[in-house]
Amino acid sequence: MSDVTRLARRAFDRRAAGLGLTRAQWRTLKLIQRNEGVSQSAIAEELEMEAIAVGRVIDRLQQAGFVERRHDPNDRRRWCLHLTERAHEVTDAMQMIADELR
Repeated sequence: MSDVTRLARRAFDRRAAGLGLTRAQWRTLKLIQRNEGVSQSAIAEELEMEAIAVGRVIDRLQQAGFVERRHDPNDRRRWCLHLTERAHEVTDAMQMIADELR
């Protein structure tokens, strides 16, 4: 990883921490925003993370009021993930931070 990329990530992480989010949480929120109703397993696959790690990220996001888990109407075993209004506000702020660092 280049020094420039590393510095940009550190700057992003510092500013994101002010909003109470980690980079993994932000990436997860952005993925849900692009694919409302996505499953936890699809997030794990897309982010190349272990399902258990994604589950922990989702648990924290749900506890913080950013994500809702809803049963899939076609498969009651599957949870669909949706952003709350609070999450939409935060993802907009995070996107502005990311855009500033580009």
